[in-house]
Amino acid sequence: VLASLATLRLATTKQLARLHFAGSTPLAGARACTRTLARLHADGLVTPLARRVGGVRAGSAGYTWALGPAGQRLLTHTGPAGGAAIRRPWTPSLPFVAHRLAITELAVQLHEAQATGALEVVQFVAEPGCWRRYSGSHGAAANLKPDALVVMGDGQYEDSGAEQRTTGVFPWVLFGVPDMARRRTVQRALAKPKLGEPDLFVVALADEAVGVLAGGRP
Repeated sequence: VLASLATLRLATTKQLARLHFAGSTPLAGARACTRTLARLHADGLVTPLARRVGGVRAGSAGYTWALGPAGQRLLTHTGPAGGAAIRRPWTPSLPFVAHRLAITELAVQLHEAQATGALEVVQFVAEPGCWRRYSGSHGAAANLKPDALVVMGDGQYEDSGAEQRTTGVFPWVLFGVPDMARRRTVQRALAKPKLGEPDLFVVALADEAVGVLAGGRP
């Protein structure tokens, strides 16, 4: 749980239950997850955000969780948060929370699809760990900031978001969008000649993303 929060930064109780407590029944998994988070919270290892998904009536199932200061210190030298500065508890904006939870949801859905044998996830890295530096205009250093890097395997090949120079595979860029109107807008932008390689980009509704990564088409 701590490693997942170090990588994803934010996750709801339900998302963590789906990631780590897929027991005999969803209810049993949810209860085990709630007990575990209560213990981690009591030790200062995780902290809930002030706002709950679904409001106060949602109870503990509505919490969104982040690493607490003690959890960050624990992982500083041993886990995914290695070397990162300790962040104090904060109340992020609603758009920030929605964005981070959308990234987490993709990670959860990929995990669930892998559990069924539908695909193989070799690596999942959320931002900022997936950001890359490159030479921009006139050689100036610039940053490419995707939301996540996903490496998929099929037993023989890997599709990766890492640089071809480093790994020998070229990135395929997937844009996940909330609705058809946004999809059309992004597709029009990607059709501009200056991009050069339209086949490297695909635009899919967010709920289609895992199917596309498994080899389907939007």
